Amino acid sequence: MSGFQSASRALAGVPHAAMHSATGACLGVVARVGLAACLTVTACANEDGDSCPIPTEEISAIAVVIDSGWDLRAAIDFEQGDRHGPGTPLRLCDADILEINGEPAQRIDKATRVEYSLTLPADGSRSFRFELVRADGDPVVLAIDLPAAFTLDNPASGDVLMTAEDQIIAWSPAEPEGTINVELGEALGEGTCIASADDAPEYKRPGGVQVPDTGQWTIPAGDLVGMSPQACPISYTLVRVERGDYPAALASGGRVDARVERHVEVQVDPQ
Repeated sequence: MSGFQSASRALAGVPHAAMHSATGACLGVVARVGLAACLTVTACANEDGDSCPIPTEEISAIAVVIDSGWDLRAAIDFEQGDRHGPGTPLRLCDADILEINGEPAQRIDKATRVEYSLTLPADGSRSFRFELVRADGDPVVLAIDLPAAFTLDNPASGDVLMTAEDQIIAWSPAEPEGTINVELGEALGEGTCIASADDAPEYKRPGGVQVPDTGQWTIPAGDLVGMSPQACPISYTLVRVERGDYPAALASGGRVDARVERHVEVQVDPQ
């Protein structure tokens, strides 16, 4: 059934004057949403989760740019509120125009948010600018540069590591004035392969352990404990993070991050 057929059924029995008023209020949107959805102007302009009726100062944004080593991906999502409690994920209405580096962003509807993204080749620009233009005010800009890229030199993919030996992690180039995060991960469905000793840093927690960005980090023998009777897969992820300036025009609770991530999969021998 078409939108106009649905509208005709929904309007059966509505007085002529009321129908004329509703029709006039909705001329600009009737072709898109159907006349029945426009019986009140409020229903047309304030659809749940739509950004148009929300003042800019009530909208928070999280923008993240990631250099994965094979591409550069920028993504942003919007929410009504300050992210400190239950909020309302927002999708941008037609009047709100978003560009990333001057290009239209791709909308992706996810389970808990609506994401807008742009993907560039690995050798693309390392400067990113998210610009939101709203009908009722000045453009809102979130800008950030990616940190310096690096390579993960050790361990190599497929290496077999012994928990009874020091684990040496090396990357280049270093950024001695900064920090880098070292995180351990495990394959889903493979059971628990490795754990940190009771008094050792917890490399498996989300975000891992922040260490000096000197180009090398050693996990001492015994800090990692094998939990499987046989060799099993784990991954090392190194992340260099930069935090950008968050616009005062938006609601608090958002952020602007740029990350360089490098990942390698290895085997752990519990012996």
